[in-house]
Amino acid sequence: MKSIIIRTAAIILAIAGIIGCSKDDHDTDDFNSVPEEVRNDFKKRFPAATKIEWEFYSNSIKADFYMENTEYEALWQKASKWEWARTEKDIDIVKTPLPSAVQNYVNSEYAGWKIDDVDLVQVPGDEFYEITMEMSGKPDTIIFIHADGTLV
Repeated sequence: MKSIIIRTAAIILAIAGIIGCSKDDHDTDDFNSVPEEVRNDFKKRFPAATKIEWEFYSNSIKADFYMENTEYEALWQKASKWEWARTEKDIDIVKTPLPSAVQNYVNSEYAGWKIDDVDLVQVPGDEFYEITMEMSGKPDTIIFIHADGTLV
């Protein structure tokens, strides 16, 4: 139970950090303007990254980039120091189908809905899919689901 609370808190903090960044201070592709802690962590996590663009906010830094022709987004937040908070990897479900447990859940709980976007999300201590679905006449729906088909 404690791990569920910690995971949920991490997800909420990561999402809140992104939502709280409604106006960026500045954007750049200058890697040298990124704090050393973030630069070192970025190089360790994403050594093959290309086309990197940085967005700076008051208490967070976001990197948009590509690895192996796939779009990624990573976020670091500053509390007492800069810490990695979240990575999103764009998933093309034509090239990389969803795990069967996830697809089965979507098929049974969202029959008739169209999958619009899928990201594989990593936060400290957890990994899950963020799936945006749409259906005519209804607001888009987003679910967060683990590879084993359990909701986050």
